[in-house]
Parts: sequence; C-alpha cells; structure tokens
Amino acid sequence: MYPFSTYDRSAFDDNGIDVRSIQTTDDLVKLPITFKKDIAPSAEDPGRHLQFLLTPDERSLKKHASKATLVKLARARFFRGQVELRKRNEDPYENDEFILYITPQQQGQEAAIRNRIHERMKHALEIVPTEIVFAPLEQRIRRLQLDTELKERRIHDRRPR
Repeated sequence: MYPFSTYDRSAFDDNGIDVRSIQTTDDLVKLPITFKKDIAPSAEDPGRHLQFLLTPDERSLKKHASKATLVKLARARFFRGQVELRKRNEDPYENDEFILYITPQQQGQEAAIRNRIHERMKHALEIVPTEIVFAPLEQRIRRLQLDTELKERRIHDRRPR
C-alpha cells in the first residue's frame, strides 16, 4: 500500500521506516499505529479521510503493479491484439510467458512492428512480450471467439489456478 497511499507514505517516512524492512510478523512492532483522530475529518483538514484512499499514478503502477495488470494496461493503450498468459512449458512452477497475437495491416513489416511494440511497451510499462505472433485475421477471429461467444476474448489466461 505504501506506493499508493498518501497517509501510509507520510506515516512511514515521518517515522523513518523503510517498508522493505517489514519482512516478518516480528517487524509489525515497527508499524505506526493509526488512531481514529488520524482518520476523522477536522475543521483544519475536512478531507483528511481521503488520504486513506489508494490512488495509484501511472509511474507507481508501472513500478508496483502485477504483470497481469500491466498486460491489461498495455493492451488498452498500445494495440488491438490479443494477449495470452501462460506458464513456460505448461509447468505451474515456471515463469509466466506473455504472448501477443496481432494481425499487421501490411505484410512484410513484421520486424519493424515487433521492434516498435517492444520499444513502446518497454518505455511505458517496463515489460515486453515474450513472443509476438503475427497471425492471419481468420486465426485471430477464432482465437477471439467472435463467432461463438457474446464477448470477444482479448486476454487468455492459461496459467493454472
């Protein structure tokens, strides 16, 4: 919560607490105690309670958000493709793979498109796809399940639950 909470950042910083030092239950004694007076609005600060709302900005999201959240952001901002999340070699203990399926409007520019996507995503989100698959439109329509589902499937999460 530290990166997204104004109150927590102030409470930790004012007390000289490094959030990375909180590792075990024994470290909980370091945490500052929050009282009702810390939360309740007052005449001097009627919006005090708003400090407890989590308000992530784009920079902190990039730094602290989960890979799945970043993938959703990336999909919304950068492309009209389809994302597949899966475990390498279908092994639940392996790393995640982030596969992007796209259909280029012009054939023969795959290398330039791949480089542009990598650069834009790396700069904006600090992640890049494990693989970019250039698929024919018919294959993408089948993958999106446009012909069988009421809602297209832009993100396939095939990781074990």
